[in-house]
Amino acid sequence: MYGASVFLGNLFLVIGIVSFDEQINTAAIVALEQLRHLSESGVYETLVIERVVDASVDLGTFFRKITIKCELSSNLLEENHMIEFIALQDPDTNEYRSVVMDSLPRFPEAIVESSLVDRIVQKRKQREKILKNLEDNFLDDHCQFLNSLEGSLRTDELQSTDSKVLLEVLGNKVTNKATQEQIQVILLSRLEKLENRN
Repeated sequence: MYGASVFLGNLFLVIGIVSFDEQINTAAIVALEQLRHLSESGVYETLVIERVVDASVDLGTFFRKITIKCELSSNLLEENHMIEFIALQDPDTNEYRSVVMDSLPRFPEAIVESSLVDRIVQKRKQREKILKNLEDNFLDDHCQFLNSLEGSLRTDELQSTDSKVLLEVLGNKVTNKATQEQIQVILLSRLEKLENRN
């Protein structure tokens, strides 16, 4: 084989001049995934294996040692980075126990900072979305609970509920007509009391 490409999920591994078997290719992908998780800013996630330069497999007493020398590239790096991965694999289960590397790619500081800011903004948006979903689900659940109450139990529950929450319940799509009517009566009563104070 003179050259080949292997596509696994979102990983694209280009094998260069030297021919390597599936064991080496898999170990290279596992090692790259380990490296990708080392960066808080996410810059390492842009790394791809440009080519595998050399590789060897040594069987020890307890582990299979797979050494892979390869060239990494990224759209954020000006030059490719040579790296040597050593992956230790359990020969019985084929599980990878650890991966070490000789040097980490160095990205320009401005790019690292920019990526870190982008990641923080993205996480904040995800958190806000999760919180909004939780609030919406809570309100829906609360409205369904109010709908399930009968007569005086519903009235007591509604009377003890804050006016702001009552307005949200009133506008909720799952609130039934009987609950809406009771809320309107309670809110009008509270409004009249406020007006009488003035």
